[in-house]
Amino acid sequence: MFKAFSNQGEWLALFASTIGTLRTLTPSEFYDEANDRYHVVRDDILQLVYGLENPADFGKFLDVNAGRESWLPENAEALASMDVTEIHYRVASNLADERWVDGALNEAFENGTLVPALERIAANIGKFKLTGSSQQAL
Repeated sequence: MFKAFSNQGEWLALFASTIGTLRTLTPSEFYDEANDRYHVVRDDILQLVYGLENPADFGKFLDVNAGRESWLPENAEALASMDVTEIHYRVASNLADERWVDGALNEAFENGTLVPALERIAANIGKFKLTGSSQQAL
């Protein structure tokens, strides 16, 4: 289990560090396909995504977006028309589907949607509550 964030500033600090690391990695550094192993930054992505409580209905999201349709899109331009709560659920779906599809999160990294998706979430952090915290202001 991940440590809960005490405030949005703490979440944003981990976000900045995570994005900084992601921008330096090549696809093969992010995900070693031969060994089915991610760079340790994946743990930070997990903490960022699961550290937020999404106000949207996940069941309704899955009713419309089953299987791989629930993942991040194949190009970053498609993110522009999506609500940030949908983007959050899509990143969470990529992460969760690692149980069945090796490299599910890597697809979003390779096609260039992971970083912009995380940036949209950070830019709209006010739409979410921090899980397991008292939701203190910056």
